[in-house]
Amino acid sequence: MQKIINFKSSTLLPLALVCISIVAMVHSINKSKADSAMLKRTYTLLNLSKNIQTIPIVQNESFKSRLLPGNEAVAKTVDNTLERMLDNLIQMQKLTADNPFQQRQVVVVRTALETFIHESNKSLTNKGGLNLLGPTISIVSDGEINHLYAIMIERLREFDSSLQKSSQQQQKYANLSGLASEIVMLVSLLLGVFIFLKTHKGLRKEVSLRQRAEEYWKSALAELKYQKFALDKHAHVVVTDIQGRIQYANAKFCEISGYTQDELIGQNHSIMNSGHHPKGFFKEMYRTVARGETWHNEICNRTKDGQLYWMDTTIVPFMNSNGKPESYISIRTDITQRKAVDEKNHLLAFYDPLTTLPNRRFFVDKLSKAVTANKRFGRKSALLFLDLDYFKTLNDTQGHHIGDMLLQQVAIRLRSAVREGDTVARIGGDEFVVLLEELNENIIGAAGQTEVVGEKLLNILNQPYLLNGNEYISTLSIGVAMLDSQTQTEEDLLKQADIAMYQAKKAGRNMIRFFDPVMQDTINSRVALERDLRKALNEKQFQLHYQVQVDSAGLPVGAEALIRWRHPERGMISPAQFIPSAEETGLIVPIGAWVLDTACAQLAIWQKNPVTSNIELAVNVSAKQFNQVNFVEQVRKSIARHHINPSMLKIELTESMLVDNINDIITKMSELNAMKIRFSLDDFGTGYSSLQYLKKLPLSQLKIDQSFIRDITSDNSDRTIILTIIAMARALNLNIIAEGVETDAQLAFLRNYGCNHYQGYYFSKPLPIDEFEVMLTDSAQCNLSNPLLTLVA
Repeated sequence: MQKIINFKSSTLLPLALVCISIVAMVHSINKSKADSAMLKRTYTLLNLSKNIQTIPIVQNESFKSRLLPGNEAVAKTVDNTLERMLDNLIQMQKLTADNPFQQRQVVVVRTALETFIHESNKSLTNKGGLNLLGPTISIVSDGEINHLYAIMIERLREFDSSLQKSSQQQQKYANLSGLASEIVMLVSLLLGVFIFLKTHKGLRKEVSLRQRAEEYWKSALAELKYQKFALDKHAHVVVTDIQGRIQYANAKFCEISGYTQDELIGQNHSIMNSGHHPKGFFKEMYRTVARGETWHNEICNRTKDGQLYWMDTTIVPFMNSNGKPESYISIRTDITQRKAVDEKNHLLAFYDPLTTLPNRRFFVDKLSKAVTANKRFGRKSALLFLDLDYFKTLNDTQGHHIGDMLLQQVAIRLRSAVREGDTVARIGGDEFVVLLEELNENIIGAAGQTEVVGEKLLNILNQPYLLNGNEYISTLSIGVAMLDSQTQTEEDLLKQADIAMYQAKKAGRNMIRFFDPVMQDTINSRVALERDLRKALNEKQFQLHYQVQVDSAGLPVGAEALIRWRHPERGMISPAQFIPSAEETGLIVPIGAWVLDTACAQLAIWQKNPVTSNIELAVNVSAKQFNQVNFVEQVRKSIARHHINPSMLKIELTESMLVDNINDIITKMSELNAMKIRFSLDDFGTGYSSLQYLKKLPLSQLKIDQSFIRDITSDNSDRTIILTIIAMARALNLNIIAEGVETDAQLAFLRNYGCNHYQGYYFSKPLPIDEFEVMLTDSAQCNLSNPLLTLVA
């Protein structure tokens, strides 16, 4: 541009600034474009203003002498100006050839421009015969020229505005808008020339025009001043050449970077590189701006003293007349505080504050991506689920602050034990997970690599810890789920690894176990069973069956109430299937309460019938149910509710429950025994009860476990144990009953050695209440000499 406008007198410097101001004001209305477009043009004009010089008119006393016919420089400047405007219009017509609407607008602009030039030509004719623009024509008034100039500016404004709405290509818009901008400036220049050349009408008019120009200059300068002030307050601005060398930096940028302008000018912008971004980041940036496109992103820079800071950055290429970038204008905003807040929020959302490891949310997302990659590319990965052994004991005995110290040290060891590309996370409590990626493509090989890592983790985490000055040794159990190309979800994998980890704990802890699909089927069945158990209790699907107990004479003296589950879809389900699940889930407590209350209700009915009024009813009570704080009160309420004789209720407790809380058990048994309730020790001989405590228990009966009865005729050890139990019962003055009696030989041995009560299939299987009562009625009416044979028949 400076090649076209070549002035040398300070007289027209204010006019040049007026031109710049007009262009800036025209483009400030471009609301639909980004701030970067307006700032680009503003800095273009600011750059231009440094090189504008005034028209070479000799400063003589006589104003008339300034208009000598030999002043070719003025004519040449005007001719170059007109030539440049017409060239711009031709380029604009070419660029809009594919858009009829834009083409018509260019024609409108050209028509307005030609009218302005033509009328200006007529006005720029002086009395001395100097004609700068064409043949001598009558003078046109100032008002008309100003009106035509206003029309010209309005047409260009409309054209530029329409470009913003219709152009789909950013580069095309930039080229057209740049051409239109230059025409606006050149037209403004011609108007200035027109104003000054019209001063041939007298020195008086020259003074008036100078005053007008002065006013224009002051107004334009003020507006530019305000715009630059606002820009410098808001943004950090840097201009570089296409090699990245800094040509300009405003004070705000110098302040944040720590460099002075003298230190920055001429330096490559890379002196502020923080090393935070990958190499491809800046390569892509330079590729974008080199194409003439605007680039926007967030950049982390480094200050002179080494501090990091973040800038929201927009880089706008400044294009030359050939449509190539000449320099790059960078407008930035300091977002360091915002990034710090974002980072803090990110840490809170995705990281564990205690260990600084990724949390469950982060890990599940990472695992999901690994699952997707494995499915798409056939990769192999592994998920390790780690749980610290006996961590709860440490927390309870030493305090949570000691437990936290252990967790922090475990996290540090885990980080050091895995590869850089692997992921370690804490997902809750004392539970950690590790994701191993990029393993062997063969599943067996991948499992082998995983086992090596697992053993390494066991070894590292088994080393002593120093907690508050005290040495502590912790072990862990590890469960592994392998990721393959099968249809797995992150939830499935976490569940599988968790299941495998619990298998490691069951196997003795401090070991690694891999997930087995057969194990998953078992777990699924157990989960379904648990769900159905809850429903069964609410829908009253349970029922009691009764198995008779007889004395040595073969007469029914009692029965054991045994729970049965009639499932609406799967039929009768054995207690061996659902009782363990009920024990694990705690459902055994409400189920046991139902059994106890139902048994009391049945005793109430039997008390009213002479045939059954002397039948005792034994009820099994689990350790969890018996250990309930309010168990004694529950029994008391059931007895009172059904008005039964408590001496007809017998509670069977397993020998294994006497291992823990023996004093509490003795207390509860004593309270219930005071109510005349009797106790039988079930499965005797299979547990580890202490004889010292056994003599303190208010028992009335020992029950020989059926495992000893089964081989009584062939196993000498079983026979010896049975004889010992019988002798012990006699010594403790306790009744003795044998369960699982199924053959004549078993019955004969027991009768011969003093066991006087029996229960088993030899007499009757467990029966529903209706069938059981029929059996009791029939046995009462039978008058055979051998009641046992009657019952068997």
